[in-house]
Amino acid sequence: MGDHFSSPRVFDDPAADIADVYVFPSPERPGHIVLVLTVFPSATVTSLFSDAITYRFRIRPVTVPGPGAGPALGNHEAAIGRLRPLASSSDDPGHAARLACALSAAGQPREAGQWRVTAAARYDELAVRHPEAFAGLAADFRRQAGQPQSASK
Repeated sequence: MGDHFSSPRVFDDPAADIADVYVFPSPERPGHIVLVLTVFPSATVTSLFSDAITYRFRIRPVTVPGPGAGPALGNHEAAIGRLRPLASSSDDPGHAARLACALSAAGQPREAGQWRVTAAARYDELAVRHPEAFAGLAADFRRQAGQPQSASK
């Protein structure tokens, strides 16, 4: 996926170009929000959308601290506690990558390195099975993690 042609992948599949994301309170249903995702800004009346892309919002509940309570940012142990079961039970490389980042920020470089290797292997598996969808994500992960472009090299 790209944002306003920010990724080389969107030139091969323009439907992968995410233009904008909007979130606002519903004017008609108090207590609800409206989510809007615009894609494929270069579409014409004859353009076709990709059948290889799934656009999905992932919504997680948030608890807002009460008055006087500070934000819970930097609570690495809580993040690690939530991410470890996800990374262990899922083949989603994103969970492993986020766990590696949280472990690294918490001063646990050995385990962080192990999860980075796991994430890289999972990205490689997905990129082989679905190159049109995951090759760019795998390359982005490796670039951010300072790893070579492929685990097989």
